[in-house]
Amino acid sequence: MTLSRWLRQVNSSFVQTLAVAGLTAMFVFLVWRNGPAAAVDGGTLGPQLAAVAAAASVDGLMEQDYIELGVIANRMAAVDGVGGVAMYRLDGSLLATAGEAGTGVPFTEEIVFDGQLVGLARVTLDAPAAGMDWNRVALTAAGIVGLPLLVAWASRLPAIRGRRKERAARQEAHYQLAATLRSGLPPDSDVQSRALNQGLHLAKQVGALYRAECRLLPGEGLLMTFRPGAAGRDRAFRTLCAAFLLADSLTRLPEPSDWTVGVQSTAFEESQIAKPASVVDATLLASLAGPGIIAVSDAFLADVRDPSRIRAEPLAHPMLRKLVADDKTCHVVTGLAPAIKVLVDHQVDRLVGSAARPT
Repeated sequence: MTLSRWLRQVNSSFVQTLAVAGLTAMFVFLVWRNGPAAAVDGGTLGPQLAAVAAAASVDGLMEQDYIELGVIANRMAAVDGVGGVAMYRLDGSLLATAGEAGTGVPFTEEIVFDGQLVGLARVTLDAPAAGMDWNRVALTAAGIVGLPLLVAWASRLPAIRGRRKERAARQEAHYQLAATLRSGLPPDSDVQSRALNQGLHLAKQVGALYRAECRLLPGEGLLMTFRPGAAGRDRAFRTLCAAFLLADSLTRLPEPSDWTVGVQSTAFEESQIAKPASVVDATLLASLAGPGIIAVSDAFLADVRDPSRIRAEPLAHPMLRKLVADDKTCHVVTGLAPAIKVLVDHQVDRLVGSAARPT
């Protein structure tokens, strides 16, 4: 690990630790600040109730209507959290009272009439319950334990999403093109070997154009794999173009040979070599094709975005029962749209370095 990379990791961990500490401290502060004691000790409820009591007591005090003052005191004492209410003259004599002040927290407001102080109104709020507030203790503990876990999980979300996307891409359809050589010669003959090597050389050139991986199927033919994201949006159609380019180019080989091409769709992990079962299916499809005709699985054909650019017809053959894939149906693609065919023919000419094919 390089020093710069280590420093980046340390810096990232430090920032994450600071964020966890800040969030946890804020959470604990809010939990213990917004409790019952806040309403009593430094909140706004006590001063507000005392001001209301003072304003409501002006008329009763000036008219010496002690019954009205008593009614006001009783109504305010009925408010949740209020322990007692009392009104006094300036000399401290009691005018009216309700409830019990007890050991609560008192709030006093002046009773003013016509700009002159005429009395006092006092509202006493209930004292906080004695003992430990276990609900807030539990909530605090949950925050101290849960917030770091939440931040750690959130910091891993981008990596988790990235791995999911990578896995989805790896599981996306891979297209396999098999070209089989039917020469009638022994697999280990020199002519067969030369034809296979020439075919592999052409396949690698096609693979360079269409971003495909190539390898020999010893004594049998060759295999090309088109991975996800390697050939643009309409990957299936471009794979068909590559199939016709390879098939037409193989007919120009100097060694006498009979090549047939098949294409099928499969899904496998990017880190794996092509599954043997999928290779069997690709070569089987190739064996059912013919000159200028590409045999394709229906799963592959369904991926072609614009079927109007190809000519295809269903193929019925008893050998299809030997396909390993669940879907044992296929089509043969007999040609491409004229404009596309012209482009492929030009590619064939450039690939094999010969004149244009006769029509």
